[in-house]
Amino acid sequence: DEQFSNRLAELELNNLLNAYAQEYCGVTRLGIEALLMKSNGMAITEIAQLYQVKPSHIGAWISRAKRKLKSNKKFLSDIAGG
Repeated sequence: DEQFSNRLAELELNNLLNAYAQEYCGVTRLGIEALLMKSNGMAITEIAQLYQVKPSHIGAWISRAKRKLKSNKKFLSDIAGG
């Protein structure tokens, strides 16, 4: 069933992001955490309230995290399944 497969892939990606969050610190780790919360349905404004920062900070954190992950060859290999 396609819905099941999609949900499984989503859970696998969440697990992978959780694992990679441990390899980073500072803004990058915060960005990965925020990305996980966003992917689980939380709004940027809700995430900002949790961290007691402006929503624009959350967007910047997520951008930094994405940039770091996109330049991480091992992460790219892992999400490609290899």
